Formats: sequence, C-alpha cells, structure tokens
Amino acid sequence: MMRSSPTTCLLLLALAGFAVSGCGGHSDANTGQSGKGGSAGKGGTSGTGGSGPGGASGTGGVSGTGGGAAGTGGDTGGGGTGGTGVAMCGRITCDCTYQGRNLWGNVTYVANSFDIHDFDVELTTNQSDSDLKVQEIATTGIANMCGQWKIVTATSSPPPLRVYRYTTPMAQTDFKIRTVTFQPGVEKPPSN
Repeated sequence: MMRSSPTTCLLLLALAGFAVSGCGGHSDANTGQSGKGGSAGKGGTSGTGGSGPGGASGTGGVSGTGGGAAGTGGDTGGGGTGGTGVAMCGRITCDCTYQGRNLWGNVTYVANSFDIHDFDVELTTNQSDSDLKVQEIATTGIANMCGQWKIVTATSSPPPLRVYRYTTPMAQTDFKIRTVTFQPGVEKPPSN
C-alpha cells in the first residue's frame, strides 16, 4: 500500500474529519515512526512529533465536543388586572351613555309605556334628583353633544332612541332627566 505524505494526511483529516487509510502507521527504519493522533479535548491537542532522523510530524488532535445544553427561557409575565369600566354618574355612566347607548342625537318619545322603547325616563325639575340635563334641539338643528336630544319622528334616519317619558314620579324609570335651554350633559358627579 502506498503511504500518503504527512501534509496530505493532515489536509484529509481537516477536510474529512477522520483518518484516511495509508496515513500514519510505521515508516521504514531510516525515516522514523510517525506521530500519534492527539487526544480528545475542548480544543483538541496536537499530535506528537515522530522520533528519529527525518520523522514526520503527527496528525492533528481530535476536535472537542460542544458545550453544555442551552439554558431554558425565563417565565413569561402575567397579564395586568382588568379595569373597572366607566364611572357611574348617578344612574347613567359619566361618558354620557346608558346600557351602551349614547344619550345624544335623534330621540322620539313614544306615546305609551307598552310601546317598544329603549328606556324609561322621568322628567323632573329637581336638580339634585336629575341624572341628565337634556336640551331639546329643533328639527333643523344638530344634536351632537351629551344631553342634546333632537326630537324627531320614529321613522327618521338614523333610527332615533325611543324613550317613554314619565311626568310623574315612578320607581321603574331607568334614569331621570331635567330639561335645560343651555349646557346640557351629565348632572351628577362620579359615584365610584
């Protein structure tokens, strides 16, 4: 079998990652013995040189193994606590809504309490008892502020809020209104 030169063996070991037959072994007595491969380690140790006149140097050491296992990620943070919602100002919310409906815009008063309507209100003159100050806007006006009610027919567009208005004190009303000529809006301060 033909022997490969030490340089060729090193090159083959570096490229292929393993020893090739014909590399290493014994040389004749005049050239000395070839070196041993290095031992395994983190970076690998170099081989030992050959002994005797003209001995070939040893092949490179075996490459080391990789590091330890990768660490795991940290725990995720918890979510924040939920909010409390919009504050109540009497029996309506302070953002001028009642049960998700805006308390401004087109409104029609229904004639009877058994007619289909969105909510019952009580008309009062007592400021301390009122939840909402209502300014009734003419049919040619624009009702775009809290408490501005444009009184329209039930068939107008966009569909109006349908309200049954009690003029005498009633326990089953949803909230109480007071009519004003200016500065409409929520009457009571936040209660929560």
